[in-house]
Amino acid sequence: MVAACTITTGAGKVWDETLGRDVTTPGTVVYSGKCSLLQATNRQGLAAPAGGQQVETGQQVLKLPWNTVGVRAGMTATVTSPDPDAQPAVVTVVDAAGGDMLTCRRLTVERQVGT
Repeated sequence: MVAACTITTGAGKVWDETLGRDVTTPGTVVYSGKCSLLQATNRQGLAAPAGGQQVETGQQVLKLPWNTVGVRAGMTATVTSPDPDAQPAVVTVVDAAGGDMLTCRRLTVERQVGT
C-alpha cells in the first residue's frame, strides 16, 4: 500500500446565514493512513444525476490495513497517490464487510468521474 487515505464521517454542506451561502463542514476523521485503491472488475453504465451532467460511476476496492476499525458504509475517503501528477480521488464507502483471517480490509467504494 503506497497511497494515503483519510476517511471521514459527517462531512457535508450546510447553509450559513451570515455568509449567505453553503459552507463545507469537515466531519470527523475515522482513519488516516496507508491504503490502496484498485479498480473492480465489474463496471456500471452512465447515469444522469441532477443538473443533467453525465457521470460515469464504477465500483472500486479500497484496501486498508487488516486491523482498521470503525469504517462504515456512507463514509467518504480521500485517496492521495504518491504520483505527483495524479489528482486525489474522493470515494464513498458502499460496503465495509468484515471477516476473519483477513490479510487486509477490503472496502467496496464508488467514485464518480465526470465524462
